[in-house]
Amino acid sequence: MKQRSVFHTKFPLKRLSGFLLLLAAAFFGLALKGYTYLALAFLVLSLLCFAFDLLEVFARKKPESKAPLRLKRILQVCTVLGLCVFLFFEIPVIAGAFGSADREEDPDYLIVLGAGLRGDVPSVTLRDRLRTAADFLKEHPDTIAIVSGGQGPDETISEALAMKRWLVQSGIPEARIVMENRSTSTYENLTFSLAIIESLRTDDEDSSSAGSGEPVIAILSSEYHMYRASLMAGELGLADPQMVPASTSLPFLKTAYFIREAAGLARYRILGY
Repeated sequence: MKQRSVFHTKFPLKRLSGFLLLLAAAFFGLALKGYTYLALAFLVLSLLCFAFDLLEVFARKKPESKAPLRLKRILQVCTVLGLCVFLFFEIPVIAGAFGSADREEDPDYLIVLGAGLRGDVPSVTLRDRLRTAADFLKEHPDTIAIVSGGQGPDETISEALAMKRWLVQSGIPEARIVMENRSTSTYENLTFSLAIIESLRTDDEDSSSAGSGEPVIAILSSEYHMYRASLMAGELGLADPQMVPASTSLPFLKTAYFIREAAGLARYRILGY
């Protein structure tokens, strides 16, 4: 009879995987900032590995009992259902990450959604958005930018002001940048920015003899945020805005935010915000 290796008997693969995943969860959750949801994903996978390993130990110690097999099947069903729920919300996020195709007409306005500061310095995510915004505005020289974001508790200035400064330093004329500095959420970003656009259009119409029709509006955010932002835009009356995705530069951060966005979409679908 072939003997089982010491590695297999004393340290099964599931247990080893569980410890490695737990270490990954601790690293991303404690050592790095902004990776909470990736850490949670590793933690869930770690707990599943430990749970399946524990059931195998239970089955070896109680070979006459059917309880371990039943519990294992229940855990397998719960795991599959959990994965299905996650994919139900994650697939639209991935599908919407490409944004919409460029339109023939230049947008009148580009709403750039904020993404946090470190004091007065744009976060990595916000810098990714601002780089894309600067390139877009240079390609569309008649487009007005609405930079949208209020001031958080750990921020020394509003996100809108930091965004305006960054774009001006990147060569975008200050006259083309309008600040929306009150919002604290994506929904408020869009609501307050659309109100500013309406105000600007009213002023333009008052100073001219004729109106210019409905404005063409583009919305810029990170790629993982495209789908939910488009849903909110539709709710606010924008039937078909141009969605401009900014690629997240750090791979692990992108993974973390795609996972987080599934939770954000679930909350939006269930709670409406």
